[in-house]
Amino acid sequence: MPSIPSLAALASDPLRTHRTWIPKYGRVQKCDFCNGRAPGTLHFCSVCQLHICENCARDRRWHTERQHFIDADALDWTFRRGPNTASTRGGRRAQAPSSSDANARERGDNGGDDNGDDDVYMEKGLAGNNNNPPRRSDRLAGSARTHPPAGMGTTGGNTTSSSEVWASIDAPPATPEDHDHLVLHLYEAIYGSRPELNPARYPRDPSHTQGGAYAPTLRTTPAFHPLNERTSSELELMHQDRQLLREMQHAWNNQPVLLRLCRNGHRVYAIELLWDVCELRRSRVLIRDFSQVVHWFVTERDSQFRLQHTAAVAASSSSSAQPGYYQPPYPSYPPPGAPGNAR
Repeated sequence: MPSIPSLAALASDPLRTHRTWIPKYGRVQKCDFCNGRAPGTLHFCSVCQLHICENCARDRRWHTERQHFIDADALDWTFRRGPNTASTRGGRRAQAPSSSDANARERGDNGGDDNGDDDVYMEKGLAGNNNNPPRRSDRLAGSARTHPPAGMGTTGGNTTSSSEVWASIDAPPATPEDHDHLVLHLYEAIYGSRPELNPARYPRDPSHTQGGAYAPTLRTTPAFHPLNERTSSELELMHQDRQLLREMQHAWNNQPVLLRLCRNGHRVYAIELLWDVCELRRSRVLIRDFSQVVHWFVTERDSQFRLQHTAAVAASSSSSAQPGYYQPPYPSYPPPGAPGNAR
């Protein structure tokens, strides 16, 4: 008795899931899901040219078995016209579908006109709703965004002026909020800026992407199983500790914010600021009791406290005023030689 194929085997067959016919001749194309004329542009499956409008695509009205490869990532950007194979016109050959990126080319000085940059614009193909005349804002340099939006929040108006403010810091900030901003700025200066995360550029289902280029942002394994969490070995923890020590030492010797703070006499605050950055890094690097990073921070803070204390005593031995800036809640060590110092 022949075995009945499963639904998954039937759905994986492209001859059963994709249609083999194309809409006739030169009629107005309709959406195959809502059976209506699209208010925007029509997109189609790259295998069987199943047409879908933008509203149905955003409402997730795909095929039930998710076998149609509709690029939801490029719904606002690409529109490819399918080849009209049933056309009766013999003089005009059907061309292969081309993306708007290939059609969009920058036209420079093709002829003898001497206008230069005034005559440069994006010349786009006829497919898609690119028939609109170019707007004036497209030709202005100021209309372009100067800074990509940050992944976890705003950048303060899409400008780089905030980084310029933190680059000119030469004294500890007065509020804990400014201290936190300075910690984040120093962290991004050491480890690079946060990745640009624009969720609108990713499809909502990984199976709709051709080539498997989409990496899921969430974990793909259940989080409750104990064998999924791989415990790091002692050798790996030692390597991570050495790497973090190299990064902290390189930042202490090369970051201009820390060098400027030390030059102006705020040595203890500079090393405590770097320790806050190290605290941010502790989420991915486990610090043990025998950590070389902690040993280096304790030794360096003692030496910086000794230098700052001797400089303050030499500058003015009579002034005992409290500093007017924000001090992080760290235990302040007594000067060397004092009875409270156990070293």
